Amino acid sequence: MNLDEINSLLEYIDKQIIDLDSELNPVLLKNTLENLRSVLDYSAIDISKLSNKEEKKIYFPYGQRQNHFKKSIKRNLPNLSETHPEIYSLMEGLQPYKCQNQWLIDLCDLTNEAKHNNLNKTKTNKKVSSVNIPGIYLENPGNAIVSNNTYNGLNTGHIEIKKGKIVNMIEGAFKFEIKEETKLFFSNKEIEVLPFLKTTTEKIRDFINK
Repeated sequence: MNLDEINSLLEYIDKQIIDLDSELNPVLLKNTLENLRSVLDYSAIDISKLSNKEEKKIYFPYGQRQNHFKKSIKRNLPNLSETHPEIYSLMEGLQPYKCQNQWLIDLCDLTNEAKHNNLNKTKTNKKVSSVNIPGIYLENPGNAIVSNNTYNGLNTGHIEIKKGKIVNMIEGAFKFEIKEETKLFFSNKEIEVLPFLKTTTEKIRDFINK
């Protein structure tokens, strides 16, 4: 059984994510994604052993749609729905058409990209996290306009924010206190890197435990 190896990998992935939180290293990011994918593939190999059928190459089945998933199951774990329906149900529950979440597809796409084409490219996205104007405090203002306000009889100026970015700003009698946060996204997908890795690890660990 691969359970010891799986648990070792999951513990190591937790450490990798901590390191990535301190400093993004494209090679480490690639390795982290591959380790997550390996945990799934190791589990698929263990599942195949339950029916005493070991293939040379077994990968964790996934599919955007139900027919895609069924084709993948047929290639990797044939007859699983008949021999172990409870495991089939757990595995199907991870598919986007069941859980309404793309994390499994995204993980496989990102891993394939890094393994076969190039290191995952990332981009930074700065977003206004708070604006403090005398008499007004805005927290995580996605879209906001503050204008024609006064504080102690003085004009507080004008600020317009769209999608977390300042598009127009004219300071009045007071200086705005503006805080921004920088988030890291995969360039080819609108996915924030660290939350994706943490959430994916949690979901995979939950699947393994079940």
